Amino acid sequence: MTSLQTNKPAGSNWTDDQWRAITAEGSDVLVAAAAGSGKTAVLVERIIRKICARTDVDRLLVATFTKAAAAEMKERIGLALEKELERQPDSEHLRRQLALLNRASITTLHSFCLDVIRRYYSLIGLDPGFRIANETESELLRIDVLDELFEERYEGAGDDGAFLRLADRFGGEKGDEPLYRLVQQLYDFAQSHPWPEYWLKETAAGFEVQNIAELGKSEWVRSIREDALLSLDGAISLLEQALRLTREPAGPAPYAETFAEDIRLVRELRDAVTGSDWEHWFAPFQAAQFGKLKAMRGDDYDKALQERAKELREGAKKLVGTLAAELFGRTPEEFVAELQELAPLMKALAALVSDFSARYEAAKREKGLLDFGDLEHYCLRILRAPESTPERTVPSAAALEYRRQFDEILLDEYQDTNMVQEAIVSLIARPAPGNRFMVGDVKQSIYRFRLAEPKLFLNKYKRYKTDAELRALGVNAPFPGGSASPPPEAGAEAALTEVQAVKSGALSDRAEGDRPLSQESAGASGLRIDLARNFRSRAEVVDAVNGVFRPIMRESVAEMDYDERAELVCGASYPAPDNAEAFAVEMAVIGKTDGGASGGDETPDNAGGEDGQEDAPEGGNEAPSAEELQTVQLEARWIAERLRAMMDGGFRVYDNRRGASRPMQWRDAVILLRATRAWAPVIIEELQACGIPAYAELGSGYFDATEVETVLSLLRVIDNPYQDIPLAGVLRSPLFGLNTEELALIRIRSKHAGYYDAVLHAAGDLLQPEELRNKLSAFLDRLDRWREEARQGSLTELLRQIYRDTGYYEFAGGLPGGAQRQANLRALLDRAKAYEATSFRGLFRFLRFIERMRDTGGDLGTARALGEQEDVVRIMSIHKSKGLEFPVVFIAGLGKQFNQQDARSAFLKHKELGFGPRYVDPERRIGYPSLPYLAIRRRMRMETLAEEMRICT
Repeated sequence: MTSLQTNKPAGSNWTDDQWRAITAEGSDVLVAAAAGSGKTAVLVERIIRKICARTDVDRLLVATFTKAAAAEMKERIGLALEKELERQPDSEHLRRQLALLNRASITTLHSFCLDVIRRYYSLIGLDPGFRIANETESELLRIDVLDELFEERYEGAGDDGAFLRLADRFGGEKGDEPLYRLVQQLYDFAQSHPWPEYWLKETAAGFEVQNIAELGKSEWVRSIREDALLSLDGAISLLEQALRLTREPAGPAPYAETFAEDIRLVRELRDAVTGSDWEHWFAPFQAAQFGKLKAMRGDDYDKALQERAKELREGAKKLVGTLAAELFGRTPEEFVAELQELAPLMKALAALVSDFSARYEAAKREKGLLDFGDLEHYCLRILRAPESTPERTVPSAAALEYRRQFDEILLDEYQDTNMVQEAIVSLIARPAPGNRFMVGDVKQSIYRFRLAEPKLFLNKYKRYKTDAELRALGVNAPFPGGSASPPPEAGAEAALTEVQAVKSGALSDRAEGDRPLSQESAGASGLRIDLARNFRSRAEVVDAVNGVFRPIMRESVAEMDYDERAELVCGASYPAPDNAEAFAVEMAVIGKTDGGASGGDETPDNAGGEDGQEDAPEGGNEAPSAEELQTVQLEARWIAERLRAMMDGGFRVYDNRRGASRPMQWRDAVILLRATRAWAPVIIEELQACGIPAYAELGSGYFDATEVETVLSLLRVIDNPYQDIPLAGVLRSPLFGLNTEELALIRIRSKHAGYYDAVLHAAGDLLQPEELRNKLSAFLDRLDRWREEARQGSLTELLRQIYRDTGYYEFAGGLPGGAQRQANLRALLDRAKAYEATSFRGLFRFLRFIERMRDTGGDLGTARALGEQEDVVRIMSIHKSKGLEFPVVFIAGLGKQFNQQDARSAFLKHKELGFGPRYVDPERRIGYPSLPYLAIRRRMRMETLAEEMRICT
């Protein structure tokens, strides 16, 4: 292993591990950088040292997770170069680097993909005048393609009836909306794979099992075996704890014999799972019966120990009973028969998704459009040689050109990389020992719902070795002379890539850690550097985090061990506080019995419903239940009391910019939630009731805002006045001011006509009150003008005209929360502009898009009406808080259950296990889980648990 400078300069502030990360060369390097460990500073320093060592900045590819991070990094590199130039004013090399900085590849991976496409568009037959479609345009185009596709399929052209059976079982009762959503979800999911069409076909082919033995060799059964063993081990552990309690003084000794029998029973079940084929597991589980506990009389036994032992046993029985009910409630023959019946449907579904993919791509190309997902896949097509296959990836001439161009590829936030991005980087990176420098922290991998693949990081973390481990193996440099890499052309016909290894399971969690490492493979695997020292948080915070996660975060549950390598080390230095308890981490357990917000001995009851993941569609729009409302109110009141006490008591926070402490401000505090939809509005209300300014950027509620719904109803009437509910709503609204009595008079005089015809009749009916006739005449006159404007003008101008004619914008500003209401109306105008910037036109299409968005749960957050520097308490999700710093942090809602909504969907999907449909009986119209569904659901629950743990660390 070589380095730019092996010895750290005297007086350097870098830690030894940071210096190792800055200077290491000679192979791929993985830096596991904990939160607050200074990874960005290390990355910038490494780049600066490389540039100062005569490497041109455009010979480096630096990929960050966001454009803001890329801009910040480029700025920091520029400032460092200017500072270095002050020390070396005669350096032409440094002047050249400053000139090259603007064209340097310091960007996001998506932006790099866009550059590749613009450079090599001709290789994939793309129109050079392409542009990136916005989300509105993409969604409208998808709807059009799906409508056309489904219409053709229903006409039965070239179909064997499988599509109709598919629509019958997976469509909705009133329409095809569920199947529409399923096709789009599978399309998006497949796009996270380097070979999406191959994945769809192989996944569908997995259902074509011939017999029980073949099914027993499937990935589904392998996954079920691992999960069953984990559950049985858990049951044994609970029973062993219960048995130990019987040996305690005054323990429930009469239970000991029964507990020992229980342990033998569960171990026999475990032996059956480990030592026999899966079809032989059913009989032992069906026959398994737990014995009865012996009666205990007298006062010689501790009742608390007795109850605790019984609780542990019940937990073990529940684990075993759930396994038996879920996995062994049907025979192997029944599972095989269900898969055989599902096979043609899954084949039809895969073909439907593939057909949609091809048509959607053709539609985009016809309009000269690319969407966000196209960037990665078109780039991958350019970088893969035509002879590449899913089993054997070969870099193209373009990829080899990039290998020659980039001396090093530096990847930030590597834990959030997906498999397509990994495939792209693998094609432009030089072969082993490699030239990749990857920085990340798997404990911060919280974007699985965006299809990030944390196993890519974990596999390397287990495979790569530290300096000490490499020295113990006798490995000094991967290549003679410590050269950084072999020639770029070496190994052009790549063997199994990291992506293919993850897909195939060749780098499984167990095989990774246990595989022997020869000197040759050790050199090829790469160098691992751990940056565990946290320079951001106080020792109290670091100790609390380690104390919580050290005993519970294990690889079998959380995909990693929270051991000495993973735990945080305090590196921050703050002035000693006057009160030693001032910065202690507090855990408030709020009791409900007294109806107040005081602390108590009872933990909060489960908060009820589960919010979805932030930045992803959240499940349901329901308001909190009464029980959940009580929970959030109590927590909010406790937080409000604590905030008020801190503010009134002169609590001081340390200001890093000033280098000194100062009095706390409201903006120094943040309240973090797993998801903000249900809880944030209630917390804001409670805080404001206590005189505390608060703000949350909500991810929903825009379409439900009264002012937005009113204007949308008017647009629906302008598009088609024969819509009774929107018409009545508009007339009743402040726009025209009819009251309920007047609405009733209109209907009474025209009982059998449509409501619009009734309005037309009432406007000229002399028997109606004059005031009502005047109101209706004014409404009809304006409606005629607006309809003419809608036919001839733009949607944006129509909205402006409505605002001017009705004065509704000014009216909304005079209502409570007027600034927010006006911001929402401006946002509607902005969304109309964005819609008309696409290739689509017309009021009808716009309204159809809005309705489809609402139907699919794609609500929008209320428009932002507050600046970043406002002195308010922020309320945000844990996802949104990533990368931000606040002196005072409250985490609310810790009593809620983990979100398992995805695992309860009617159709599951998994990168390794494929499709997970429910089996639907077409005659009885009932559905129940298929074997793939059961395997995927249990795997998803474990993966969700692992992600939830990472979110909280």
